Amino acid sequence: GWGQILPQYTIDNVYVANHAQNGRSSRSFIEEGLWSAARKKLQPDDWLIIQFGHNDCKNDERYTDPFTAYSANLERYVKEAVEAGVFPVICTSIVRGNNLESHGDYTRSAKNVALRRNIPLIDLEALTKDYIAVLQNQKEFYIERDDTHLNETGATVVCRMAVNEIHRQNLPLTKYLK
Repeated sequence: GWGQILPQYTIDNVYVANHAQNGRSSRSFIEEGLWSAARKKLQPDDWLIIQFGHNDCKNDERYTDPFTAYSANLERYVKEAVEAGVFPVICTSIVRGNNLESHGDYTRSAKNVALRRNIPLIDLEALTKDYIAVLQNQKEFYIERDDTHLNETGATVVCRMAVNEIHRQNLPLTKYLK
């Protein structure tokens, strides 16, 4: 994913801890203890980029309702980050191939949480939607077997989008980026 590329865009003395795990929803990330493990490593003045939604909409044990459980999970991540002196940022999910309205209510819910909590939001769904709409060959963006997981080129493009948006919003996080 794009988080694996992020260290290429940070200044030399910045460490990026990418705790993202394939196939996890905002719920399963908590249930499997992944959030607890990541939270223990947070230090005051760290930044926490929160991005879920792809797997929250799956019709299985990972499912979360966008306006109840999903929203509550995002609220939990934000609340616990702030309590630890950490600065949270919410990112919406990237689009899934030609499904340019991939996440609908999950995107709206993420935006609502960011607005309620007065924290930054990076709308990667909108940014990738515009990019995919004009892309001639999606295999230049996603891995061969699907239209969700990014290949290295796609991850680099999305990471650049996120970094550019951090700069555009003039977030304090920019001081850590090249």
